[in-house]
Amino acid sequence: MTQKPISLLRKAQLLDLSGKALEASTAYRAFLDKEPRNASAWADYAGQLLKLGDLEGAQEACETALHLDPTQISALINLGVLFMRRKRLQEAENQFRGVLALAPLRMDAALFLAECLLNRKDLKQARKTLEITNRPEALSGHFAVLKPRHAELWKILSSALIEAQHLEEAEETCHLTLQLDPGNFTAISNLGSIRMAQGKLAEAEGHIS
Repeated sequence: MTQKPISLLRKAQLLDLSGKALEASTAYRAFLDKEPRNASAWADYAGQLLKLGDLEGAQEACETALHLDPTQISALINLGVLFMRRKRLQEAENQFRGVLALAPLRMDAALFLAECLLNRKDLKQARKTLEITNRPEALSGHFAVLKPRHAELWKILSSALIEAQHLEEAEETCHLTLQLDPGNFTAISNLGSIRMAQGKLAEAEGHIS
């Protein structure tokens, strides 16, 4: 029995939510074979291909989505991710900033921008961007799944600040990380490293042991 297009789309979305990128990509492709003018589905298909490492396929899907709808936000975000994966960091930054200008509440774009800025070693702007995602309710609703990544980026920022010898700011970001993820081992260890650098050996031992 042939599945109706809407059933294929729902199947793809459920597989996506279950983290089954390969199966989801197959279901999206089957849906798009029947409904090739659905820009949103092309964007979601691109997202699955990105997870699978198929950058060429993801780019083609993004371009198709944007041909159908030049303001398709998920496709614009995925295009930024493509730039970032290809180490084209300035283009990625510009892409994510453009998305946030169009859709300032898209916290997925904000976190990708923060990741891009961390890769560029622009720690000041990375922190400024992460602070946007700290606003009350910023990561609520369907953005709640981004909370672990949010904490992870704060942890990466704290490590980068220690490397740059910005110890006071690194300490602040460690505490922020631990508010988001109280058991984060790296943030706890980073606090120990900061205490050692400050000559507070007893406190350092408490964080490291």
